[in-house]
Amino acid sequence: MEFSEEVFGQRIRKLRQDMGISMENMAAKLDVTTNYLGKIERGMRCPSLGFVIRLSRILGISTDYLLMGEQEEEKSINEMALTLAEQLVLFAARNAE
Repeated sequence: MEFSEEVFGQRIRKLRQDMGISMENMAAKLDVTTNYLGKIERGMRCPSLGFVIRLSRILGISTDYLLMGEQEEEKSINEMALTLAEQLVLFAARNAE
């Protein structure tokens, strides 16, 4: 499965709405503007690794699920970190233009 900015953003929006958190409240918890959060939710911005980690903690969801939509079981922390790093490098390369 390949990473999709649009699907990533949709996943964030759905999780946020399912938890009953307004965009304003989520943006405040993440210390970002609602405009920035909206762009991420629409797949128009590439969030930082720190943003993804903060978001996963706020939502109580793994970074694997946020980024790829699937929970990976039985992986070591090193394997998960490598997978995340590889996906972020690919994502950043696609958005460097």
